[in-house]
Formats: sequence, C-alpha cells, structure tokens
Amino acid sequence: MIKNIVFDIGNVLADFRIMEFLTEKGLDVPTIKRVIKASVMNPYWGKFERGEVTEEETLQALYFVLTMRWQKS
Repeated sequence: MIKNIVFDIGNVLADFRIMEFLTEKGLDVPTIKRVIKASVMNPYWGKFERGEVTEEETLQALYFVLTMRWQKS
C-alpha cells in the first residue's frame, strides 16, 4: 500500500520556474522580486518545508515581509 507521495518542486524531479509562472500571471518584474523575497527567500519557507513551523505561522511571516516591503517602496 502506498502511504506517502513526495512532490519535489525544487528543480529535482520537476521544473519550478517561479519567474515564468508569475510573469504568466501578469506580475511585473519588481513585484515578482518582492514576492520571491517574501516567500522562497524567506527563512520561514525552509522551516515550513522541514515541518518546524505551521502553515499559519508561515503565512503570517510571509504576509508581514511582503507588506513591509511594499510599504517601503
């Protein structure tokens, strides 16, 4: 019986082209850079992937970083 399936989107098993994805969604380059810094470049991203923090904690941290960056722009 299969108990777990692991999806690795870190360019190991599947391509993870965040720039292209966000561009296709209509975001401009400065906004894309802010989103990347607030998400995948945020320490909480790795902590969440390792199960060290909850999804709620991660979303709060990402929201905080993202909104602070836009306020400074």
